[in-house]
Amino acid sequence: MPSDFSYDKVPYISTFQPQIFPDRFALNATLLGMKPAAPASCRYLELGCGEGDNLISFAFYLPESQFVGVDLSQKHIETANRSVAELGLTNIKFLQKDVMEMSREEFGEFDYIAAHGLYSWVPEFVREKILSLFSELLGENGVGYLSYNTLPGGYLRQMSREMMLFHTADAENDLGKVEKGVEFLKFLQQSTRNDPYFQEILKNEIGFVTNHDPVSAFHDEFGEINHAFYLHEFVSDVEKHGLKYLSEAEYISMPMNEFPRETAELLSSFGGDIVRCEQYIDFLRCRRFRQTLVCKGEAKLDRNIALSILSELYAASPFNPVDENAELHKEGREKFRFPSGATAEMEHVLTKVALSILGKAWTEPIKFSELMDRSTKYLEDKGVTLEDREKERRICSAIMLELFTNKLVELHVHKPDFTREIGEFPKTSRLARWQLEKSDSVTTANITQVKIDDSFFRNLIFMLDGTRTKLDLKKELRAKISKGELSDVGEKGDLLRDLTTMLNENLKQIADLGLLIS
Repeated sequence: MPSDFSYDKVPYISTFQPQIFPDRFALNATLLGMKPAAPASCRYLELGCGEGDNLISFAFYLPESQFVGVDLSQKHIETANRSVAELGLTNIKFLQKDVMEMSREEFGEFDYIAAHGLYSWVPEFVREKILSLFSELLGENGVGYLSYNTLPGGYLRQMSREMMLFHTADAENDLGKVEKGVEFLKFLQQSTRNDPYFQEILKNEIGFVTNHDPVSAFHDEFGEINHAFYLHEFVSDVEKHGLKYLSEAEYISMPMNEFPRETAELLSSFGGDIVRCEQYIDFLRCRRFRQTLVCKGEAKLDRNIALSILSELYAASPFNPVDENAELHKEGREKFRFPSGATAEMEHVLTKVALSILGKAWTEPIKFSELMDRSTKYLEDKGVTLEDREKERRICSAIMLELFTNKLVELHVHKPDFTREIGEFPKTSRLARWQLEKSDSVTTANITQVKIDDSFFRNLIFMLDGTRTKLDLKKELRAKISKGELSDVGEKGDLLRDLTTMLNENLKQIADLGLLIS
């Protein structure tokens, strides 16, 4: 490794990547007919793991699974191993290793392999080695993840990158390059007022660079290597190594209703050629980045998702009826609203009830078969008998699958281990309290990241170590308020007056987020 390796000079800031959680891989593979390993008992490898923040969260919440992280940066691995020691994790190890030196003999077989932010930023011979490792190390039903820059959108990124590199060629190779490069793009935008088309492109590129932290921009935009690929080119390379395209990590299929009818007809005309269809979607979206799942070339896939598969999955959704007093057991359309503001009208009675049950249980996933049983019982208690129960369940399954495709319902293979019940001695996870010692964000059992910018909420998470009752919590919080320690939340008098309500509301929020353990 060179002594001036950029990731040791400026260590990469690990960013939270929920899409590489093994449940996401297992879900897509399951829906497409594979039999992947259970996330709760799998072997998982990450290439280019950085400081290991993602794997550490995964290892904490999946204690029966085994995780291995590999990175070329010594500083990254040292930081990762310190974190492992502080948390006392025994199901994870981090190794400073060049991927060119890795082999099946040393590492064995894995159920899941991820390489995020690596493929586009290494030379061709390393890319070849990465694909070889995926082929060699993935098990028969294994799933691999690769993220990479994509064309045609990558051409715009390449243009702004090359202009910034030219302008900063004589600058020190540090974070100052990022600031200088962005300033130059802004200068170009201000200097091209007679060309609104180019101005708009520059505006978008400035936003793209500045939306990332300076360290990420330094490595991604100012690194020596930054390749982009058309999807069909990437898939061709993958297939040369005995692998094939599975899906994207973020979705199973692209809803056709977002395109004009003629466009949807063109995409549908490709039949089973999923890569060709996805390539045209990239053209339509001028896509610049992909997060692709691959599997063994001999894996048997079925892209016509069997509705029966849903019975073994878990569903979750915050989709709630707009009218809290709606009589869901009766015929008629009801409007449901997502927290983002998205709405949809539902007419199918069993689906309306099922969505209401999910909304009340959010964020806890419910096994789909159990959801159907609970929904049916609710209707029976209301005097509604389903004449053809299996038919109604199939209809509900089809609607739920469509809602999943539109990101209004979550589906999971794995059910996270947390409780929404606030017991006598409520307790947050050790991971959450450890993370708050170092940052302002915590990872929930649902593998979502929550930013904590409220001192009351922050203090409460720390205090929930399983040794305090609600009365103890109230006494300690009252003392902190009296000392003025929580002044950023509100006035002392108001806080003392409303303490009981605030405590109960915050405890419920902590439980709903998936931060309480049994």
